[in-house]
Amino acid sequence: ENLFEKIIKSLQGELKLGRSRSAEYGAVKIEVSEHPDERPLPKAASEVTLWLLADTALQDDNGQPLLHPTAKSVGLPAHFELDMEKTFIRTRRYAPFNACRRRRELERLVLSMGSVLYFKSQTPDQNGVEAETLERIQAKGIGLYRQAGLGRVWINPKILANKSPQFDKLSNKKKASISVSEPDHPVFHYLTQRRKHDSDTSTVEKQAKTWITDLKGLYDSAKKLSYVPPGVCPGPTGTQWGRVMDKAKNAPSIDKLQEQLFVGEDAVCKENDPQWCKRVYSNSETTDFRQWLSNQINQEKEREILLRIVARFARLARDVADEQT
Repeated sequence: ENLFEKIIKSLQGELKLGRSRSAEYGAVKIEVSEHPDERPLPKAASEVTLWLLADTALQDDNGQPLLHPTAKSVGLPAHFELDMEKTFIRTRRYAPFNACRRRRELERLVLSMGSVLYFKSQTPDQNGVEAETLERIQAKGIGLYRQAGLGRVWINPKILANKSPQFDKLSNKKKASISVSEPDHPVFHYLTQRRKHDSDTSTVEKQAKTWITDLKGLYDSAKKLSYVPPGVCPGPTGTQWGRVMDKAKNAPSIDKLQEQLFVGEDAVCKENDPQWCKRVYSNSETTDFRQWLSNQINQEKEREILLRIVARFARLARDVADEQT
């Protein structure tokens, strides 16, 4: 078993990469798979286009970072020169983090992935470069850190042969749909319920504010229909709305809530309570706060989240009632 096979074996399975691994970041599963090189072998040419498929770190004769590539730095003969009119270069600098050493490595100044380098022969007879040389450059890559995936290039790609890129047409064949069943896992169920709860929150808030708009009109109507001394609430007080909120938060069902609010001597909204039974006009009809609240609950279409709507409405209604005094 050689060293390469040992490395391949050690990299398979479930691993954690990068930083903050103890905080459950970087979990990956690695499997060996065959990916044939789809880049066609380059032919001999007097014009060479290099498309960088990965960041590329070049250096000059003194070992310094090179951002203006030369023919020598990419492995081409000396009579080739870079044509800037047909070249596209972007650069970046970064210092990769080494998890084994627990610190960053030396800063890298590289040509960014996607850059295009165009070299042209400058001899009178425009001698080209042999196909063998181009094949070696494409197979082995260029520059430093090739063991880390840098320096991969595609020589004279067909997509860059014209002024505008040419793409193959996508197949119109429809793939067979695959039905996926929901996993029966506690975490999945929790996340599903959490997402539904978040999406319902906006509906609860919107409906509660609609009720509040009507409630403010009822308070104004109560002031007009009966004399209310200054500092006295013309309808249910903030404390009474607070009791409605507590019942809505703790009620197991909407039927139980209605019973606690409207039925019996211990009801929150008693039939003979002077605050709940204040006369008001609503939609050109005479009613009172107690009957209006009962109608709102009975007519609400969002039954699944009605308890939340009532609780949120009562919380806002408490502030409205406090503003009346």
